[in-house]
Amino acid sequence: MSSYLNKQPPPPPPPRAAHAPPAPPPTASSSLAPPQPRRGHRHAQSVHYNDAPDLDFSQHRQPAAAKRDRASSRVSSSGSTPPARDSASPAPMVPAAPPEGSLPTYQPPPPPPLEPTLERRLGPRIGEFRFPADVLSFKQIDPAVPLKLLLLFVPGNPGIVHYYRAFLEALRDALPPDLRVATEMSIIGHLRHTPDAKDDRGYKPTDQPTLEEQVIDKVTYIELLAVQHKLGREGSPKLVVLGHSLGSWIALQLFKHVPQHITAMHALFPAFSHLATTPNARRLGRVLSPWSLRPLYLTSSAISYLPTSVSARLVRTLGGISDLGADATLAFVQSPEAVLASLVTAQQELAQITDLETDVLERYGDRVWIYWAAEGVDGWTTEEAIRECEEVLERAFGEEGRKRRKRCVEGMPHAFVLNEAHTASLARKCAGWIVDDLSALESKDSKTEETAAASENEQDDEKKDTA
Repeated sequence: MSSYLNKQPPPPPPPRAAHAPPAPPPTASSSLAPPQPRRGHRHAQSVHYNDAPDLDFSQHRQPAAAKRDRASSRVSSSGSTPPARDSASPAPMVPAAPPEGSLPTYQPPPPPPLEPTLERRLGPRIGEFRFPADVLSFKQIDPAVPLKLLLLFVPGNPGIVHYYRAFLEALRDALPPDLRVATEMSIIGHLRHTPDAKDDRGYKPTDQPTLEEQVIDKVTYIELLAVQHKLGREGSPKLVVLGHSLGSWIALQLFKHVPQHITAMHALFPAFSHLATTPNARRLGRVLSPWSLRPLYLTSSAISYLPTSVSARLVRTLGGISDLGADATLAFVQSPEAVLASLVTAQQELAQITDLETDVLERYGDRVWIYWAAEGVDGWTTEEAIRECEEVLERAFGEEGRKRRKRCVEGMPHAFVLNEAHTASLARKCAGWIVDDLSALESKDSKTEETAAASENEQDDEKKDTA
């Protein structure tokens, strides 16, 4: 350590001469020397694409001269005079103005559908009485469009129209847009199946409409539609009747009275025949007996005095009703007169819906679409009744009518309207059937027009030959 500290610093470098000789040229290994070509490799100077005016990598790229012109124009805008453009240089690209009328006119979207309106109408006079019935109407979305389609839904028992509101809305949404805005729909309830009715109250089991009177009421309503919309005339809308359960049987009876007004009928889980032999009828036999009417009427009266929250909880718990039909069911069970009317109608169903309407199916079955439940799922029909109906339609229409009969593979129950998924699925199926029928009618009408035109031409030719 002491030897290191005592060591003297190195001497300074000698002074530089005034005229030093020039530095030797760099050697080949120096980094300042230009790269030497390797053996066997020809060196070529790289060319950037901006320096090559002949290169064009895009059909929209302009040559380098045009780029220089654009740069000159920018410089000239600052105060100098722009140079004269060469005649060979392309003119600057200026977007041409669109020709007048080329832009499509703005089409506003159709207005949203109106809320359905509930009307309590009086049916036809039957003896001394005119019984009330509910009608839930869905007006046309765009009244400026000519009306093309009328949908009339006939519900099952108890016939509460609000049960089927979601189904008809889904059916309308499933139609093609041009047909959707030109469709009007309605649900017609059964006579005296009117919740919240304030008039004619009391326990009156004998003062109830019969099944025949229920059919007459629907016939009267269709006749009113026929007068209002001029059904059957050229350009008039087509009427499609949809029926569920008991409503399918009533819709089938309509062919006896107004077949000229009905384009097609959809029977959804129909109760066409032998209703008393079904599993549900046997299970509910005691409930539907005459002595049980008064206790059930009094029970409904007691429920109507309960708070709404308590009644709603009872309906959801005891009845297993989903939110889709809970409100309609609550309004029904709180109306003793509507409950009584529904029970009397059920008694009449078991007593009168026995034999199959074979003659009606043989004559009008080509206008009927039938949707049966899967085997063992629907408690309001039997496999024997389904087989009997299928045999009649098979004899009458064969392969042509076979495509109009469907069997459910989704496990839908008889009360399909209480499930939103089943409601939407069956609505899409019905929309497809409607489109098929209307397309077939249009094709038939066009062929008829062609045949008529050909016949007129033949008659004109015969007249010319005779002359």
